[in-house]
Amino acid sequence: MTDVATEILNRTPKLLTARNILGETPLFRAVRYGKDEMFKLLAEKLDRMDFETEEDRKACLQRNDGTTILHISVFTENFDLALLIAERYEDLISAWDSNQMTALQHLACNPSAFLSGCEHGHLRRFIYSCISNKARGSQCQDLKSDEKGRGSLVSSKEKEKVEPSIVLQHPDEKKGKTSPKGNRTRFNNIRNKETPLFLATMSGIPEIVGEILKKYPQAIEHCNDQGRNILHVAINYRQIEIFDVVVKMEMPARRLLRATDTKGNSILHMVGKKEKRYVSRKTRSPAIQLQEELLLFEVHFHYPIHNLVRVHDPVA
Repeated sequence: MTDVATEILNRTPKLLTARNILGETPLFRAVRYGKDEMFKLLAEKLDRMDFETEEDRKACLQRNDGTTILHISVFTENFDLALLIAERYEDLISAWDSNQMTALQHLACNPSAFLSGCEHGHLRRFIYSCISNKARGSQCQDLKSDEKGRGSLVSSKEKEKVEPSIVLQHPDEKKGKTSPKGNRTRFNNIRNKETPLFLATMSGIPEIVGEILKKYPQAIEHCNDQGRNILHVAINYRQIEIFDVVVKMEMPARRLLRATDTKGNSILHMVGKKEKRYVSRKTRSPAIQLQEELLLFEVHFHYPIHNLVRVHDPVA
């Protein structure tokens, strides 16, 4: 079909930027349906086209609702294609959709993409590409609606550079603003503000947590708006595997074990709090639930924090 597409574009080049009712270009459709070879062909021709502005070119990489080709490749779990896109269009790594989320944040909410037995080579390389130094030189992108309501990617006024710590933040933290109240998403307001690191912790995805901490160890010190660090979140969402990954970092973990949130809760308080689930599970027997709770209390005996922390505020 690439031969047919080539012949059509040779006769009518303007079809390359034509949009359907959803605002999808042929390039977007190729990504949506996982057509690698078609993507390569259309991307090469698009890159050769002359556009009046850089924003016009970037507009061809997203549809009306602001979803970029990188977002859609993550939604459809075409991670080999996502890797190609991230390497070719590095500015899309930090681009937000209408939910004020990057592609990496959406991936951090999808543990099914990391099911055991699956080939994770492309997926791991895609994660590394999103958090690598390639993003350092790209300009921060802002999702800004134009008069027609279509989200367009434009460079920030300050032309600021993406630092590693900012890449791991939610865009609202970076800009010091909150998402529009009327914006409906499949995440509640609290979770929608979290970083990829914390979203992966809540979802139980050690692959993302490990890659982020390997590349940027300083990210372990991050606290959310409730003053909770990664250990608080891991315990609150019963993600023991994530907890083990963090405590193996020794020196940083010691500080985190002593930390309390804005209401004075230590990680031991998190053990006593009602379990939260970011991703729904099938109904489990009471015996299995009790076994998980006992494992959490064993954390207290391995890392006795009651002698390290004095809490004066009531448990929240």
